[in-house]
Parts: sequence; C-alpha cells; structure tokens
Amino acid sequence: MGAGSKFFGSTTTCSLLIISLAVAGVIPAAAQESPAPDVEPERLTLSEIFPEPELLSEDVIAAVNIDPYRLGIDGLIEARVSHRVARDEMADAMFRFSQSSEAIAIGLVVEAETTEAFEAATGSAVAAEQNLKEFAIGAFSGSELRDLEGEMLSGKLNPQATLQNHAEDRVLLTKGLADAELVVAQALLAAAQNELKLQRKAQSIAETDLTEAQEKFALAASQIEELSAAAEIRLATTKDPKLGFTVVALDAYYNAELFMAEADPNCGVQWWQLAGIGRVESIHGTHGTSKLKSNGVTTRRILGPPLDGEEFLAIPDTDGGKLDGDIVWDRAVGPMQFIPGSWRIFSGDGDGDGVENPHNMYDATVAAANHLCNSVRNITFGGRFRRALLDYNRSGEYGATVQRFAVGYATDVDLVAPTDPTTEQKPFCVPKPNEIQSIPLSGCGAMSGPARGA
Repeated sequence: MGAGSKFFGSTTTCSLLIISLAVAGVIPAAAQESPAPDVEPERLTLSEIFPEPELLSEDVIAAVNIDPYRLGIDGLIEARVSHRVARDEMADAMFRFSQSSEAIAIGLVVEAETTEAFEAATGSAVAAEQNLKEFAIGAFSGSELRDLEGEMLSGKLNPQATLQNHAEDRVLLTKGLADAELVVAQALLAAAQNELKLQRKAQSIAETDLTEAQEKFALAASQIEELSAAAEIRLATTKDPKLGFTVVALDAYYNAELFMAEADPNCGVQWWQLAGIGRVESIHGTHGTSKLKSNGVTTRRILGPPLDGEEFLAIPDTDGGKLDGDIVWDRAVGPMQFIPGSWRIFSGDGDGDGVENPHNMYDATVAAANHLCNSVRNITFGGRFRRALLDYNRSGEYGATVQRFAVGYATDVDLVAPTDPTTEQKPFCVPKPNEIQSIPLSGCGAMSGPARGA
C-alpha cells in the first residue's frame, strides 16, 4: 500500500486504542467541580466530643443522659466538627491527587504514542505527496489529474477497484489515505495533550486543597487542645437529668466498682449500690452548700454531728481533729460519711494522687466499697447487699432507703463495667423497688453464700 500503510500497522492500532480510551474518558478524567448537596449539620455525641477524656471514664461519658448541645461548649463542638470535616477533606484531596498522578503517568504514555503516530503520519503524507508529484511528471506529462482524493473521501470512488485498475488512482488513493491519517493523528495528539493539561490542573487543585485541609485540621486540633480541659470540667460538674447528680459523682462510683473488681474480684460491688449510699449520706457530695469539684473534692467539708452520745453513739475524738476538725468528739466526714476510726481501716486512694482523702469522692467511694466487701461476698445479690449495709449502718430503714435509690440508679443509665470473658459470671440480682423490704438476708431468692466478719 505504500508508505501510508504503516500507520495502520499493529503498533499504531495499539496507540489509537489507548488514545481513544483517553478521549472517551475510560482513562480517569480530570476532576470537575460539582455543586455540593445540602447536608444537615453533623450532631456529635459526647463520646465523639470527648474521645480521649482526661478526667472522666469513656464508659461514663458514653452512658450519661446529657445533651452536649446544652452544655455551653459550642466552641469545642465546632472545633470537633471542623476537625472531622478537615480530616475527610484531606483524605479526599489525597485520593484525588493520587488519581490525577496516575492519570498523568498514563497521559504521558498516550502523548508519546500519539506523537510517534503523528510523526509517522506526517512522514507518510510527505512521501505520498512526493510520489504524486513524480507520477504526475513522469506518467502524464502535464495532463490534468482527476480529483480522486476528493472522490475517495466523499465515497464516490471504490478504493479496491481503483488500486487494481488504475495506477493514477493508486497514487491518489495513497495520498488521500496519508492525508486523512495525518488529520486523525493530529487531532488525537491535540486531545491527548489537552487531557494531560487537564490532569495536571486537577493535580494542582488537589494539592492546593490538601494544603488548605491540613491547615484547617491543624487549626481545629489546636482549638480542641485549648478548649477540651475546660469543657470536660463543665461536663464533670453537670448533673445527669435522670440520675439527679453530677457526672463526676457517677464517675467516682464507677471508678470504685472497677477498682474493687481488680482488688477483690469476688466482691462484685456495683456503682449503683455505692450511689445509693452516696445519696443517703450526703446527696452525692452536695449536702448543705457543698458541691463536688471536677476532681471529686467537696467545696466544703461535709461533717456529721458530734458523736457525743446524745443522739448517736458516743465516740471520743480519735484523730486529734485532723479529719473532722473536732478534738473532743469524732464526727462522720466526707461524702460517704466515715468516722475517723473506720477511715483508718478502709481508706483508699481512688484517684491515684497518692493521698487518701475522705473529702474526695473518688477516695471515699473506694473506702465505702472496701467496707461493703469486708462484710459480704458476691454483694451484687440483693440480700447480700442489704446484709453489708447493716454493717455500714445498723439501721434497717437506712438499708431499705439506700436500696431504693440504688435500684433506681441502676435503671437510669446503661453503665455496665466490662468483664473478663475467662471468668464465670454470676447473674446480677437487682430487686424491684416494691420488693426491697422483703429481700431475705441470706441472699436474692434461693441464692445464699458465706459472709465474712466485719
């Protein structure tokens, strides 16, 4: 077929296939902007706002019945949302950058292929033109040539018959094919170069977007670090509307449960049992004008009446007034109301600060758990809890009141400590409020177990 036939060889056909795929959009095209759909503002949970709390347990934060959008921590919430949005934008920009980089690599191959094809087509066209001139001079000596090229392109000429019967037609057809191939090659080269340009632009946009997202991410992270501590303090000192006491108090009760689960796995004391005691003893550290700080320490010392024998048992001073400020008579102290002598026996360091402070709810609840666990095993069972309460306070009415509050708290929040899957777990026995008075001292229903002396 002459010089022009090379353009339709196997190498060129492969090139044209790649080029056609690129032009058709099979090869990833440059990202185009589209209007973002309307999306409802994201509402975060407390756990999402405080994913790594410093003061409170993650379990407690997940369990409380508090709307974070009523806490007055809008700045932190906005920073958290911005942080999440920026994180997603970074991921999207990195993905687009990667895609455009891959497309550029393919585009460079396509550009090289189309350039080679264009150069080959140009060479074929030049050769065909030269052949035509030589044929015109040598064969026709000035005769006027037919416009076979135009006839071929318009479909009026049968190429096969022309090649077989007419030397003139053969030359003109070769020239026509070469010119057509050159036009196609030129168009495909331009398309490949344009696509490469678009992909480079897309890569540049993605890189800019990534830089902006990283800046937003860093700014939001800085704001989160600045605002988190104050916001968590606010959360800690806020009352759960169902429980009726502050989150820090709940955290202290739950912490004492976890503490005892490790220190004495056979005890089984639960946070809601300790909360029942805390409610009766000091309204969860808020008796009188006292409040609980975010670290669990009461703002004022909660002191019981002097144990001078008039209304209560007479207990002369045993601590020189160190805990209760009274050098004549002992007094019950702190949110769990320990007398100094009992504190010396059962005191604990619930917050791990190295100080055993009866006016700290974390320490006082661990001491209360120690006291209960000193009396009874598997204290979760209702009757055993009642028996332990008699050692805590020798009043049946006191025990019934504590249990009534405790049972209510157990149903107000879904807060269950994680258990060791290798340990056999016994079922909890939480009495119904109307069954509290009738629970036998030997346990819940037919269950019973050994008790230890106080």
